[in-house]
Amino acid sequence: MSDPIISLENINTSHKNIPILRDINLHLEKGKIYSLYGEHGSGKTDLCTVIAGVHKIDSGKVLFEGSKIPRLSFRKALKKGIFFEDQHVTLPENITTNDYFHMNNSGYFRHFFFYSRINNRKLLSFFSKYNLDIPTDKMIGTLTLQEKVLISIFQKIYQNPRLLILDESIDKLTNVNKAIVYKAINELKADGLTVFMATHNIEDVYNISDRIIIIRNGEIVLREKVNDIDELSILRIAYTEALSTSSPDESNSDFYSMMKFNQTILEKLPVALVLTDLKFVIKNTNTSALKLFQTTNMKNKVLHQLFNDNPETLNTLIGELEKKTPSSFYVTNFKSSGENKSLRIFTYPVIDNSRELGYIILCSDISEEEYLRDQVINSEKMGSVGLLAAGIAHEINNPLEIIINCLDSIRIHSVDNPNERFFDYIEEEIDRISDIISNLISYSKPKSDISKVFIPELIYDIVELITPYAITHKTEISVKSSQSSLYQPDSDEEKSFYAEINNAELKQVLLNITKNAIDSVEDETGLLEIETILVTEGLKPTLQIIINDNGKGIDEEDLTNVFMPFYSKNKERGTGLGLYVCYQILSKYNGQIRFESKEKGTRCIIDLPAHF
Repeated sequence: MSDPIISLENINTSHKNIPILRDINLHLEKGKIYSLYGEHGSGKTDLCTVIAGVHKIDSGKVLFEGSKIPRLSFRKALKKGIFFEDQHVTLPENITTNDYFHMNNSGYFRHFFFYSRINNRKLLSFFSKYNLDIPTDKMIGTLTLQEKVLISIFQKIYQNPRLLILDESIDKLTNVNKAIVYKAINELKADGLTVFMATHNIEDVYNISDRIIIIRNGEIVLREKVNDIDELSILRIAYTEALSTSSPDESNSDFYSMMKFNQTILEKLPVALVLTDLKFVIKNTNTSALKLFQTTNMKNKVLHQLFNDNPETLNTLIGELEKKTPSSFYVTNFKSSGENKSLRIFTYPVIDNSRELGYIILCSDISEEEYLRDQVINSEKMGSVGLLAAGIAHEINNPLEIIINCLDSIRIHSVDNPNERFFDYIEEEIDRISDIISNLISYSKPKSDISKVFIPELIYDIVELITPYAITHKTEISVKSSQSSLYQPDSDEEKSFYAEINNAELKQVLLNITKNAIDSVEDETGLLEIETILVTEGLKPTLQIIINDNGKGIDEEDLTNVFMPFYSKNKERGTGLGLYVCYQILSKYNGQIRFESKEKGTRCIIDLPAHF
């Protein structure tokens, strides 16, 4: 720490017996830029006027370079090189800029014409150094407000101050004019200038300051290096109400406890939180945000860097932020760690007394909710279509029986008929219709003949049934199980491989799936693997029957439609009802079925509640 240019020790002030500043202890080092930050009415202006000697203190002492200044006044402060720029710009309007800059020079007006020309050239050189495009020979009253503010600030800088106090005067400037002031201050800072700047603009804090001082209710609650604190923490400290207690120490402790509590809440939120400034530079995040965007550090990155893989989401987000109002929107194809996720994104502008500070972005992962919603919709669709199809099937079944009987009668009375082959065609198509009707009717049947089925033994039966079909299609069948024996379920582990289900219906499901798997094989040699696994995760154990093949697989766009009735890619060989019926059968027994398309082939996973 370098020697302080000015120190305040235990400073207290009041107005009509109402406390304003309380126990202020402050040391301003040489060559540093300080930002005094706080809400309106926090005591920023009062502290500035105390340092400038404008406001008298009730108690405490002021030291300038280590020496006490008794009864500091505005005049004494000027002699020490302390210059104060009030937040209210009041300039004489009937003199020129050149006159205003030199009116304090001894002899200026007595030798007006001589000094005016010399000092005007000097002032033009000074303006040129900082790119100030302000006429020096015009009356101040004819200039714009921006020009007047710049004149007022630079008139102090022109006099080589040692301590420059700016009471929210920079807040009135545009970003272009602020940059001009920043340049001048930074150049003089290298020569030992100390700047004490009161502001409620958080951007000014980060753009120019070395240190930040936060004041609340006339008390300094934080002194910190700017690089060691983030914007969200500044906002929480400056604008969060502390608990009122009788003891100042207790109040301070409660205040920081509340801060820590708030910080913990934000950090543990299951929603990704990102805070940016007006230029979309990220100032703070929480753990959920780091996880969503798959990174370890986002601070000071530009928002655009997070959306390299999601340009459409970024464009929508920027559009919502630029509305400057709270809004929300959905994203269904957000890429994160190789997966597509569904997000609901909320945006909120951070505003202080109608002045914008930045943006809050909340991202909620709703992928699971979207999946469940789609499942419910599919169930409703299939339920409705299924009931309709079952009803129609019953109605068709009766006339179909009549047609079959009539066909048999015709064949009996048409021996040696040259059109006999057409009867065979008709019979084949009627059998095909009958199969379809049987599938539809099976959906409407209530639960019946439910028993404890030993799954490994049932799979063995299925393999025996499907093996001839597999051989004709050059497909090998492999069965895996953790069972020590497929036929002697005596151990405790084996007893857990039971499910309560209708044996015939489960066979129908497995036959359908295995036949589809064999049909999907296009290579010379096919491979069909059937595995039984007991999953003990969660509240209830589950039996998984996993069927893998090395066939052509299922397109991603078809994975969500395979259980829809009458949905089939091969209209010549299928009706699109097989998987639909499988889904309905398993649903009756609280089971599930799903497909995963692999790089080569398809995996079908059947979940059934295990029964002990």
